[in-house]
Amino acid sequence: MDKELKLLRQAIMLEEEGYEFYMMASQNADNNDSREALSELAHEEEKHKQWLKEMHQKVKEGATTEFDFKSIEMPSPGLFKWDNVPLDNISKALSVFSIGVKMEYSAIEFYKKAKEDTNDPEIEKLLDVIIDWERKHLNDFQKRYDELQQEWWDEQRFSPS
Repeated sequence: MDKELKLLRQAIMLEEEGYEFYMMASQNADNNDSREALSELAHEEEKHKQWLKEMHQKVKEGATTEFDFKSIEMPSPGLFKWDNVPLDNISKALSVFSIGVKMEYSAIEFYKKAKEDTNDPEIEKLLDVIIDWERKHLNDFQKRYDELQQEWWDEQRFSPS
């Protein structure tokens, strides 16, 4: 039980860091559409944190089977339409998306390892849900990062090849 509580506390902190980063990026965005998209992403990290806190409480109570999985939403396939978000500063956007890619990748790796380290099937189930969300975030971020990178190269009038 102590191992699971520690794992969940670390996961809660990871989600809090993601929330803070996306809120900071949102507050520093150049336009309303970017602010709204990044803020929405921050709120998704907040949802993950709440789910993890609820599971933490259930572990403390010895009642993980009472966790309400029906209240958890699955990620939608078209979570963010980043290509519709106007970007006034490609260099700043590249930085945000680069950090986002690294954060989401690290989160996935953390949750995969956490799954291996727990014997509680309910915690494993919750981690699977969060991994799915983080993979969706990663894929969206990576796709947009690749597009922005090409735009930046075009703007600089050179190609990496």
